[in-house]
Amino acid sequence: MDRLSTAEARIEPSWRKLFSGTPREVLARLVQDDPLGVRDAVGARLRADALLLDADRVHLRALARISRFANRYRGRPELPAWIESAVAEATQEVLREEHDAGRDPGCAQSGAATVFASLAPPLGFEPPAVRAACAAFNALPYAERSTFVDLVLRGRSLDETARASGENATEVARRARRALDVILAHALPPPGAQGDR
Repeated sequence: MDRLSTAEARIEPSWRKLFSGTPREVLARLVQDDPLGVRDAVGARLRADALLLDADRVHLRALARISRFANRYRGRPELPAWIESAVAEATQEVLREEHDAGRDPGCAQSGAATVFASLAPPLGFEPPAVRAACAAFNALPYAERSTFVDLVLRGRSLDETARASGENATEVARRARRALDVILAHALPPPGAQGDR
């Protein structure tokens, strides 16, 4: 029994060392080399939920949450589940903020220096319009988001997507079209707006 205790002590969870100190100290450790794999957890969450969010922003928010609550963690639930919970909370916070920004043009304009500023020019849109389009897309039902992501972003064929969902190709195409219509309705300027420039 003594021997087991010594072995357990030797392999004491590395999270104890990572989580010691102030939230600022914990954050400094977590930002360096991402020892908990939070970036991968964020990517997995955004892919699983078919969300168009700034992954770096969700990642930093999750790291901040983990750092803030690290001193409360006692090994339960298991660390991967605890991290996933922090990532889920961070994702929901960013979703709410993006939803609010999509409804407030002044707020959407202030966020233009994020990933949307990089994404907009190749698409031929303004960053606030892309941000509003992504916010509107993220508010769609999961079935429409995931279908659009499968067909447009992942490049799966219509037949392949229909087989995977167990639905007919017509309904799958309709879902993708509804998602595209929402994106375009928010990304394109209103009729006559371009002539006002």
